Amino acid sequence: MSEVKVDVKLLKKLRDTTDLPITDCKEALMEKNNIFEAALSLLKIKGLAKAEKKSINKATEGVTKVVISGNNAIIAELNCQTEQVADLEDFNDLFTKILETILKHQPKTIEEVLMLKADGSSESLNDEIRFAIAKLGENIFLNRFQYLSKNSDEVFGSYIHGGGKYSGLVIIKGVDKDSDIPNNVAMQLVSADAKYIDIDHIPATVRDKELSIISEKTKEEEKLKAKTRPDNILENIIRGRFEKVLSELTIVDQLYIKDNTIKVKEYLTKNHATIIAMIRYQLGEKIDSSAK
Repeated sequence: MSEVKVDVKLLKKLRDTTDLPITDCKEALMEKNNIFEAALSLLKIKGLAKAEKKSINKATEGVTKVVISGNNAIIAELNCQTEQVADLEDFNDLFTKILETILKHQPKTIEEVLMLKADGSSESLNDEIRFAIAKLGENIFLNRFQYLSKNSDEVFGSYIHGGGKYSGLVIIKGVDKDSDIPNNVAMQLVSADAKYIDIDHIPATVRDKELSIISEKTKEEEKLKAKTRPDNILENIIRGRFEKVLSELTIVDQLYIKDNTIKVKEYLTKNHATIIAMIRYQLGEKIDSSAK
């Protein structure tokens, strides 16, 4: 039986459609006698099989990214297995496509995201990720995402560091859209890793836990002293330590990274600015130990 001669035009079309290696496209056309749809279906089946095999591989590298569109913004993390793949244009183009699709449709869960189709695509995002797995040879998955929405009198700020290993997204009120302040605050957030905006934003459960730890530790230390201090003095010590720990968790009480002679709250007050919301992502910090 003679070997099927590949139709060059169909080969180019199949390559452009799937973005898979030309040898894979050629083999599919040969196997399916230059029937485009049959070759495409075959590549999908093979791609899904490859993706299924790769899905057992642990993927802790990748990229965090921020996309802003009007009054809406998203911060997300897409994971792969190696830094080399995370640096590839194909990987980052896929991530941008995912984020733009999420912003447009506003899904609530990753499962809902994977069912969506990007503009101009006939494939679901789930299938596009699977094709990328087949092409790039590594497990790839969308780990997490969060939205922020702002009012018209507020401004987004963002900062990405280390090629996407860290990302910060903030909303600032009291500044104009061309101000550097939002991006400066996002840089502060990424650099200094504050957990909360100010003490008022710290949940009661966190406060109670910290107070219990500090109180127990302080009282244990007191028992080791030859002469114990009055209860009211001890309570003042506990209160002081408690307030110090809480302030260390907040961005406004940190020293400002661009001028360490002032705190962030002084920088904000001087510029009549207020932090409304903030989110910080660090690559790999929220990957479940069982995640693939």
